[in-house]
Amino acid sequence: MSETDSGERQSLTGAIDRLLFLDIAGAEVARAKRYRSPLSGLLIDVVHFKPVDDANGLAAEDLVLQHFVSVCRSTLRAPDYIGRIGGEEFAIMLPETLLLNALGVAERILENLVASTADASQQHLSATASIGAVEYADQMGSLDQLLQAARVAMHDAKQNGRNQAVCYLDDVQLMSNLAAIN
Repeated sequence: MSETDSGERQSLTGAIDRLLFLDIAGAEVARAKRYRSPLSGLLIDVVHFKPVDDANGLAAEDLVLQHFVSVCRSTLRAPDYIGRIGGEEFAIMLPETLLLNALGVAERILENLVASTADASQQHLSATASIGAVEYADQMGSLDQLLQAARVAMHDAKQNGRNQAVCYLDDVQLMSNLAAIN
């Protein structure tokens, strides 16, 4: 099911709301398990909001979140979809996508986010993101386990300096190169 077919969107960001995202993602996990097809997910924390809030107020934070979702949607394929999990946390499901390809998508999102800004009252607001990438595996069994693995990788991205993506391939940590460039 593509994001455009999914129904409920958040009025603020345009992302799929949390409950519907979890329903759709759960169906994707079941499909990946049944057909042994690749499925990857990204868990993303949009970071550095406190300076945005302090300097520009909550309306500016809203603009940054809207801009972030816009950047993601312009980077994703038609069958991919993004949901707002809570606060500044978003999840993206990438059907028929292997882990290393998902890491490439995460890198493109980071690059596009860094290369653009949200405009508010003649100010250019920017944000960065920490991304955890994971591929569904049969031993995970459930969507909750997939999201938990992505959360661990996202946390490691935050701990390793933010503005990067982290995934694990056979227990080896792989990180995007964007953090080293900036």
